[in-house]
Amino acid sequence: MSHANEVNHLKQANNNDIWLTISEMAKIHGISRQTLIYYDKIKLFSPSFVDANGYRYYSAEQIPLLREICFLKSIGIRLEDIKIGTNITCSDDAVDILRTQEQEIAGQIDILNKQMIQIRERIDVCKESFRDIHEEQKPSIQEFPERKAVWLPWDDEEVTHPGIHRTLSRIWNILLDEGYLPNRYWGAVLFQEYLDSENPLQNAGGCTFVPREMKDGPNTIIFPAGKYACMSKYGMPYETKYVQMLLQWIKENGYKVIGNIYDACIMDSIIYKNEREVDLCQLQIPIAPL
Repeated sequence: MSHANEVNHLKQANNNDIWLTISEMAKIHGISRQTLIYYDKIKLFSPSFVDANGYRYYSAEQIPLLREICFLKSIGIRLEDIKIGTNITCSDDAVDILRTQEQEIAGQIDILNKQMIQIRERIDVCKESFRDIHEEQKPSIQEFPERKAVWLPWDDEEVTHPGIHRTLSRIWNILLDEGYLPNRYWGAVLFQEYLDSENPLQNAGGCTFVPREMKDGPNTIIFPAGKYACMSKYGMPYETKYVQMLLQWIKENGYKVIGNIYDACIMDSIIYKNEREVDLCQLQIPIAPL
């Protein structure tokens, strides 16, 4: 029997149903011929008839099923789950598959929202850095809200540029263990009680801000809301000469220190193109009038 006669015979046997070639079926659904061949291979969706020459033909009655498969795939459901879902239509199991996918998408949206926040934070940081580059070592007074941070002290081997990044990695691991993504707001903390001692870096270490809802722990510190004396500088957080410069400015301008020092990393030296091999940072010291 010729190819044309086979098709005519098939139509007559099925009450002259409308038959579509693989290319026609693919075009209707906006997919490729190779996709339909693959679906047939994994027994997800097969043609109604394959002639002696290997030509695939689909019944028009199969269109709703393929449309459903394409929809489920478009919302991210795996092919192995689609095989189950299309076999059980709208049973409880099919609804469970959809609900599982809904939860996965909700989780992805949450991650994307957090990534969007981080992108916006990085944009703000870059804008701030352009300003701070031109205002190096020019003290000013700024107001900040209360901020919560996780802190880890440096050991003797970490009071180096690579060392402070090792400390930061350990802090970020704490955040990840608590289910939070690391953020861009990180730096160092120097404690007020040791500023006038022989070792002003005692207990000093890395820190990063964390969400308010994160539970407190032994390494949680709070930077209070209020006025801060601020100064941008090219220098590492363990170089206390910049702290002394700002402390002197505070004293000369009729203020007193009322809390711990936050040394914010505005931009790491590996990011900006500069002959200096130190970070662009901003000292922030909480103050009150004398």
